[in-house]
Amino acid sequence: MTRCQWLARVQSRHYALGGVTMHETQTSDTVMAQVAALAARLDEQAVGMMSLKGEVARLQAENARLTATLTRPAAAALPPAEPSTTSRRGMLRRVLGTSAAAALLLIAKGAATAEASSRTTILNASTSTGNYGIASAVDVFDPGTLIGNITGLGFGVIGTFDSPGYAPPGSAGVLGQGSGAFFGVIGLSAGNPGVHGQSNSHAGVYGKSQSNAGVFGDSPLVAVAGISGPGFGVQGTSVNNAGVFGQSTNNAAVFGTSPFTGVFGTSANIGTWGDTTTGTGVFGRATNPSGWGDSSLAASSSTVA
Repeated sequence: MTRCQWLARVQSRHYALGGVTMHETQTSDTVMAQVAALAARLDEQAVGMMSLKGEVARLQAENARLTATLTRPAAAALPPAEPSTTSRRGMLRRVLGTSAAAALLLIAKGAATAEASSRTTILNASTSTGNYGIASAVDVFDPGTLIGNITGLGFGVIGTFDSPGYAPPGSAGVLGQGSGAFFGVIGLSAGNPGVHGQSNSHAGVYGKSQSNAGVFGDSPLVAVAGISGPGFGVQGTSVNNAGVFGQSTNNAAVFGTSPFTGVFGTSANIGTWGDTTTGTGVFGRATNPSGWGDSSLAASSSTVA
């Protein structure tokens, strides 16, 4: 029955009542106005329901597309729709059911595709702690048993082969450590620095060793290079040994070139000192007639100008 047919039926019944009073007539008119307003609202809801049905269909298609692209269990299927009906009560139930379905689909759509890939084995019942966000190790080792040296420190990511026997100098975003023959951290690059370190108020890269070089460089060109505008290019400091030590088999152990002074030594005692048993302790040569050179022999204190 349509809305117009239903209103006509109510109105015909109203006019068929003969002996009604003025008060009853006014009351009936008020009821008719309320019924008409309710019918208009139901018609609006029916229009909204049709719009929601279109939106649900669009969201279902989008959800199917996302489900096909993601490697995760498919979302639970929605309950089957109720049979079509033209009654006001049926339309109201369909409006409410459609709204709930649309809300569920919007929640399912909210999960965005992850922009990262990894191959990872997650240990059962494992969780992060206040000391690290992710801890990883190779083979079948539990990384939690290989980081007993980080007590009281915190790291975002830890890669470990074993504890090296001493604690890290402080907390950091990334910690790599190994024992025995394993490296702690390796950086490789084909066209850029393998490892880049930068700091505003401290050393960009800091190396420390108990029985070897703190920082070691190996290159067919320059093993270790330092560049500075206002400061020193390379600086060496030692308490009980040479601040800078150079050694070469077929060339100068230390070589300096400059439009001013190639090698300069200053001290409260001896600015430049050379020691040898078979050759020249300190040798200097001037090719310009106005310059001067100096040659001090180990077995003699004579000076040749």
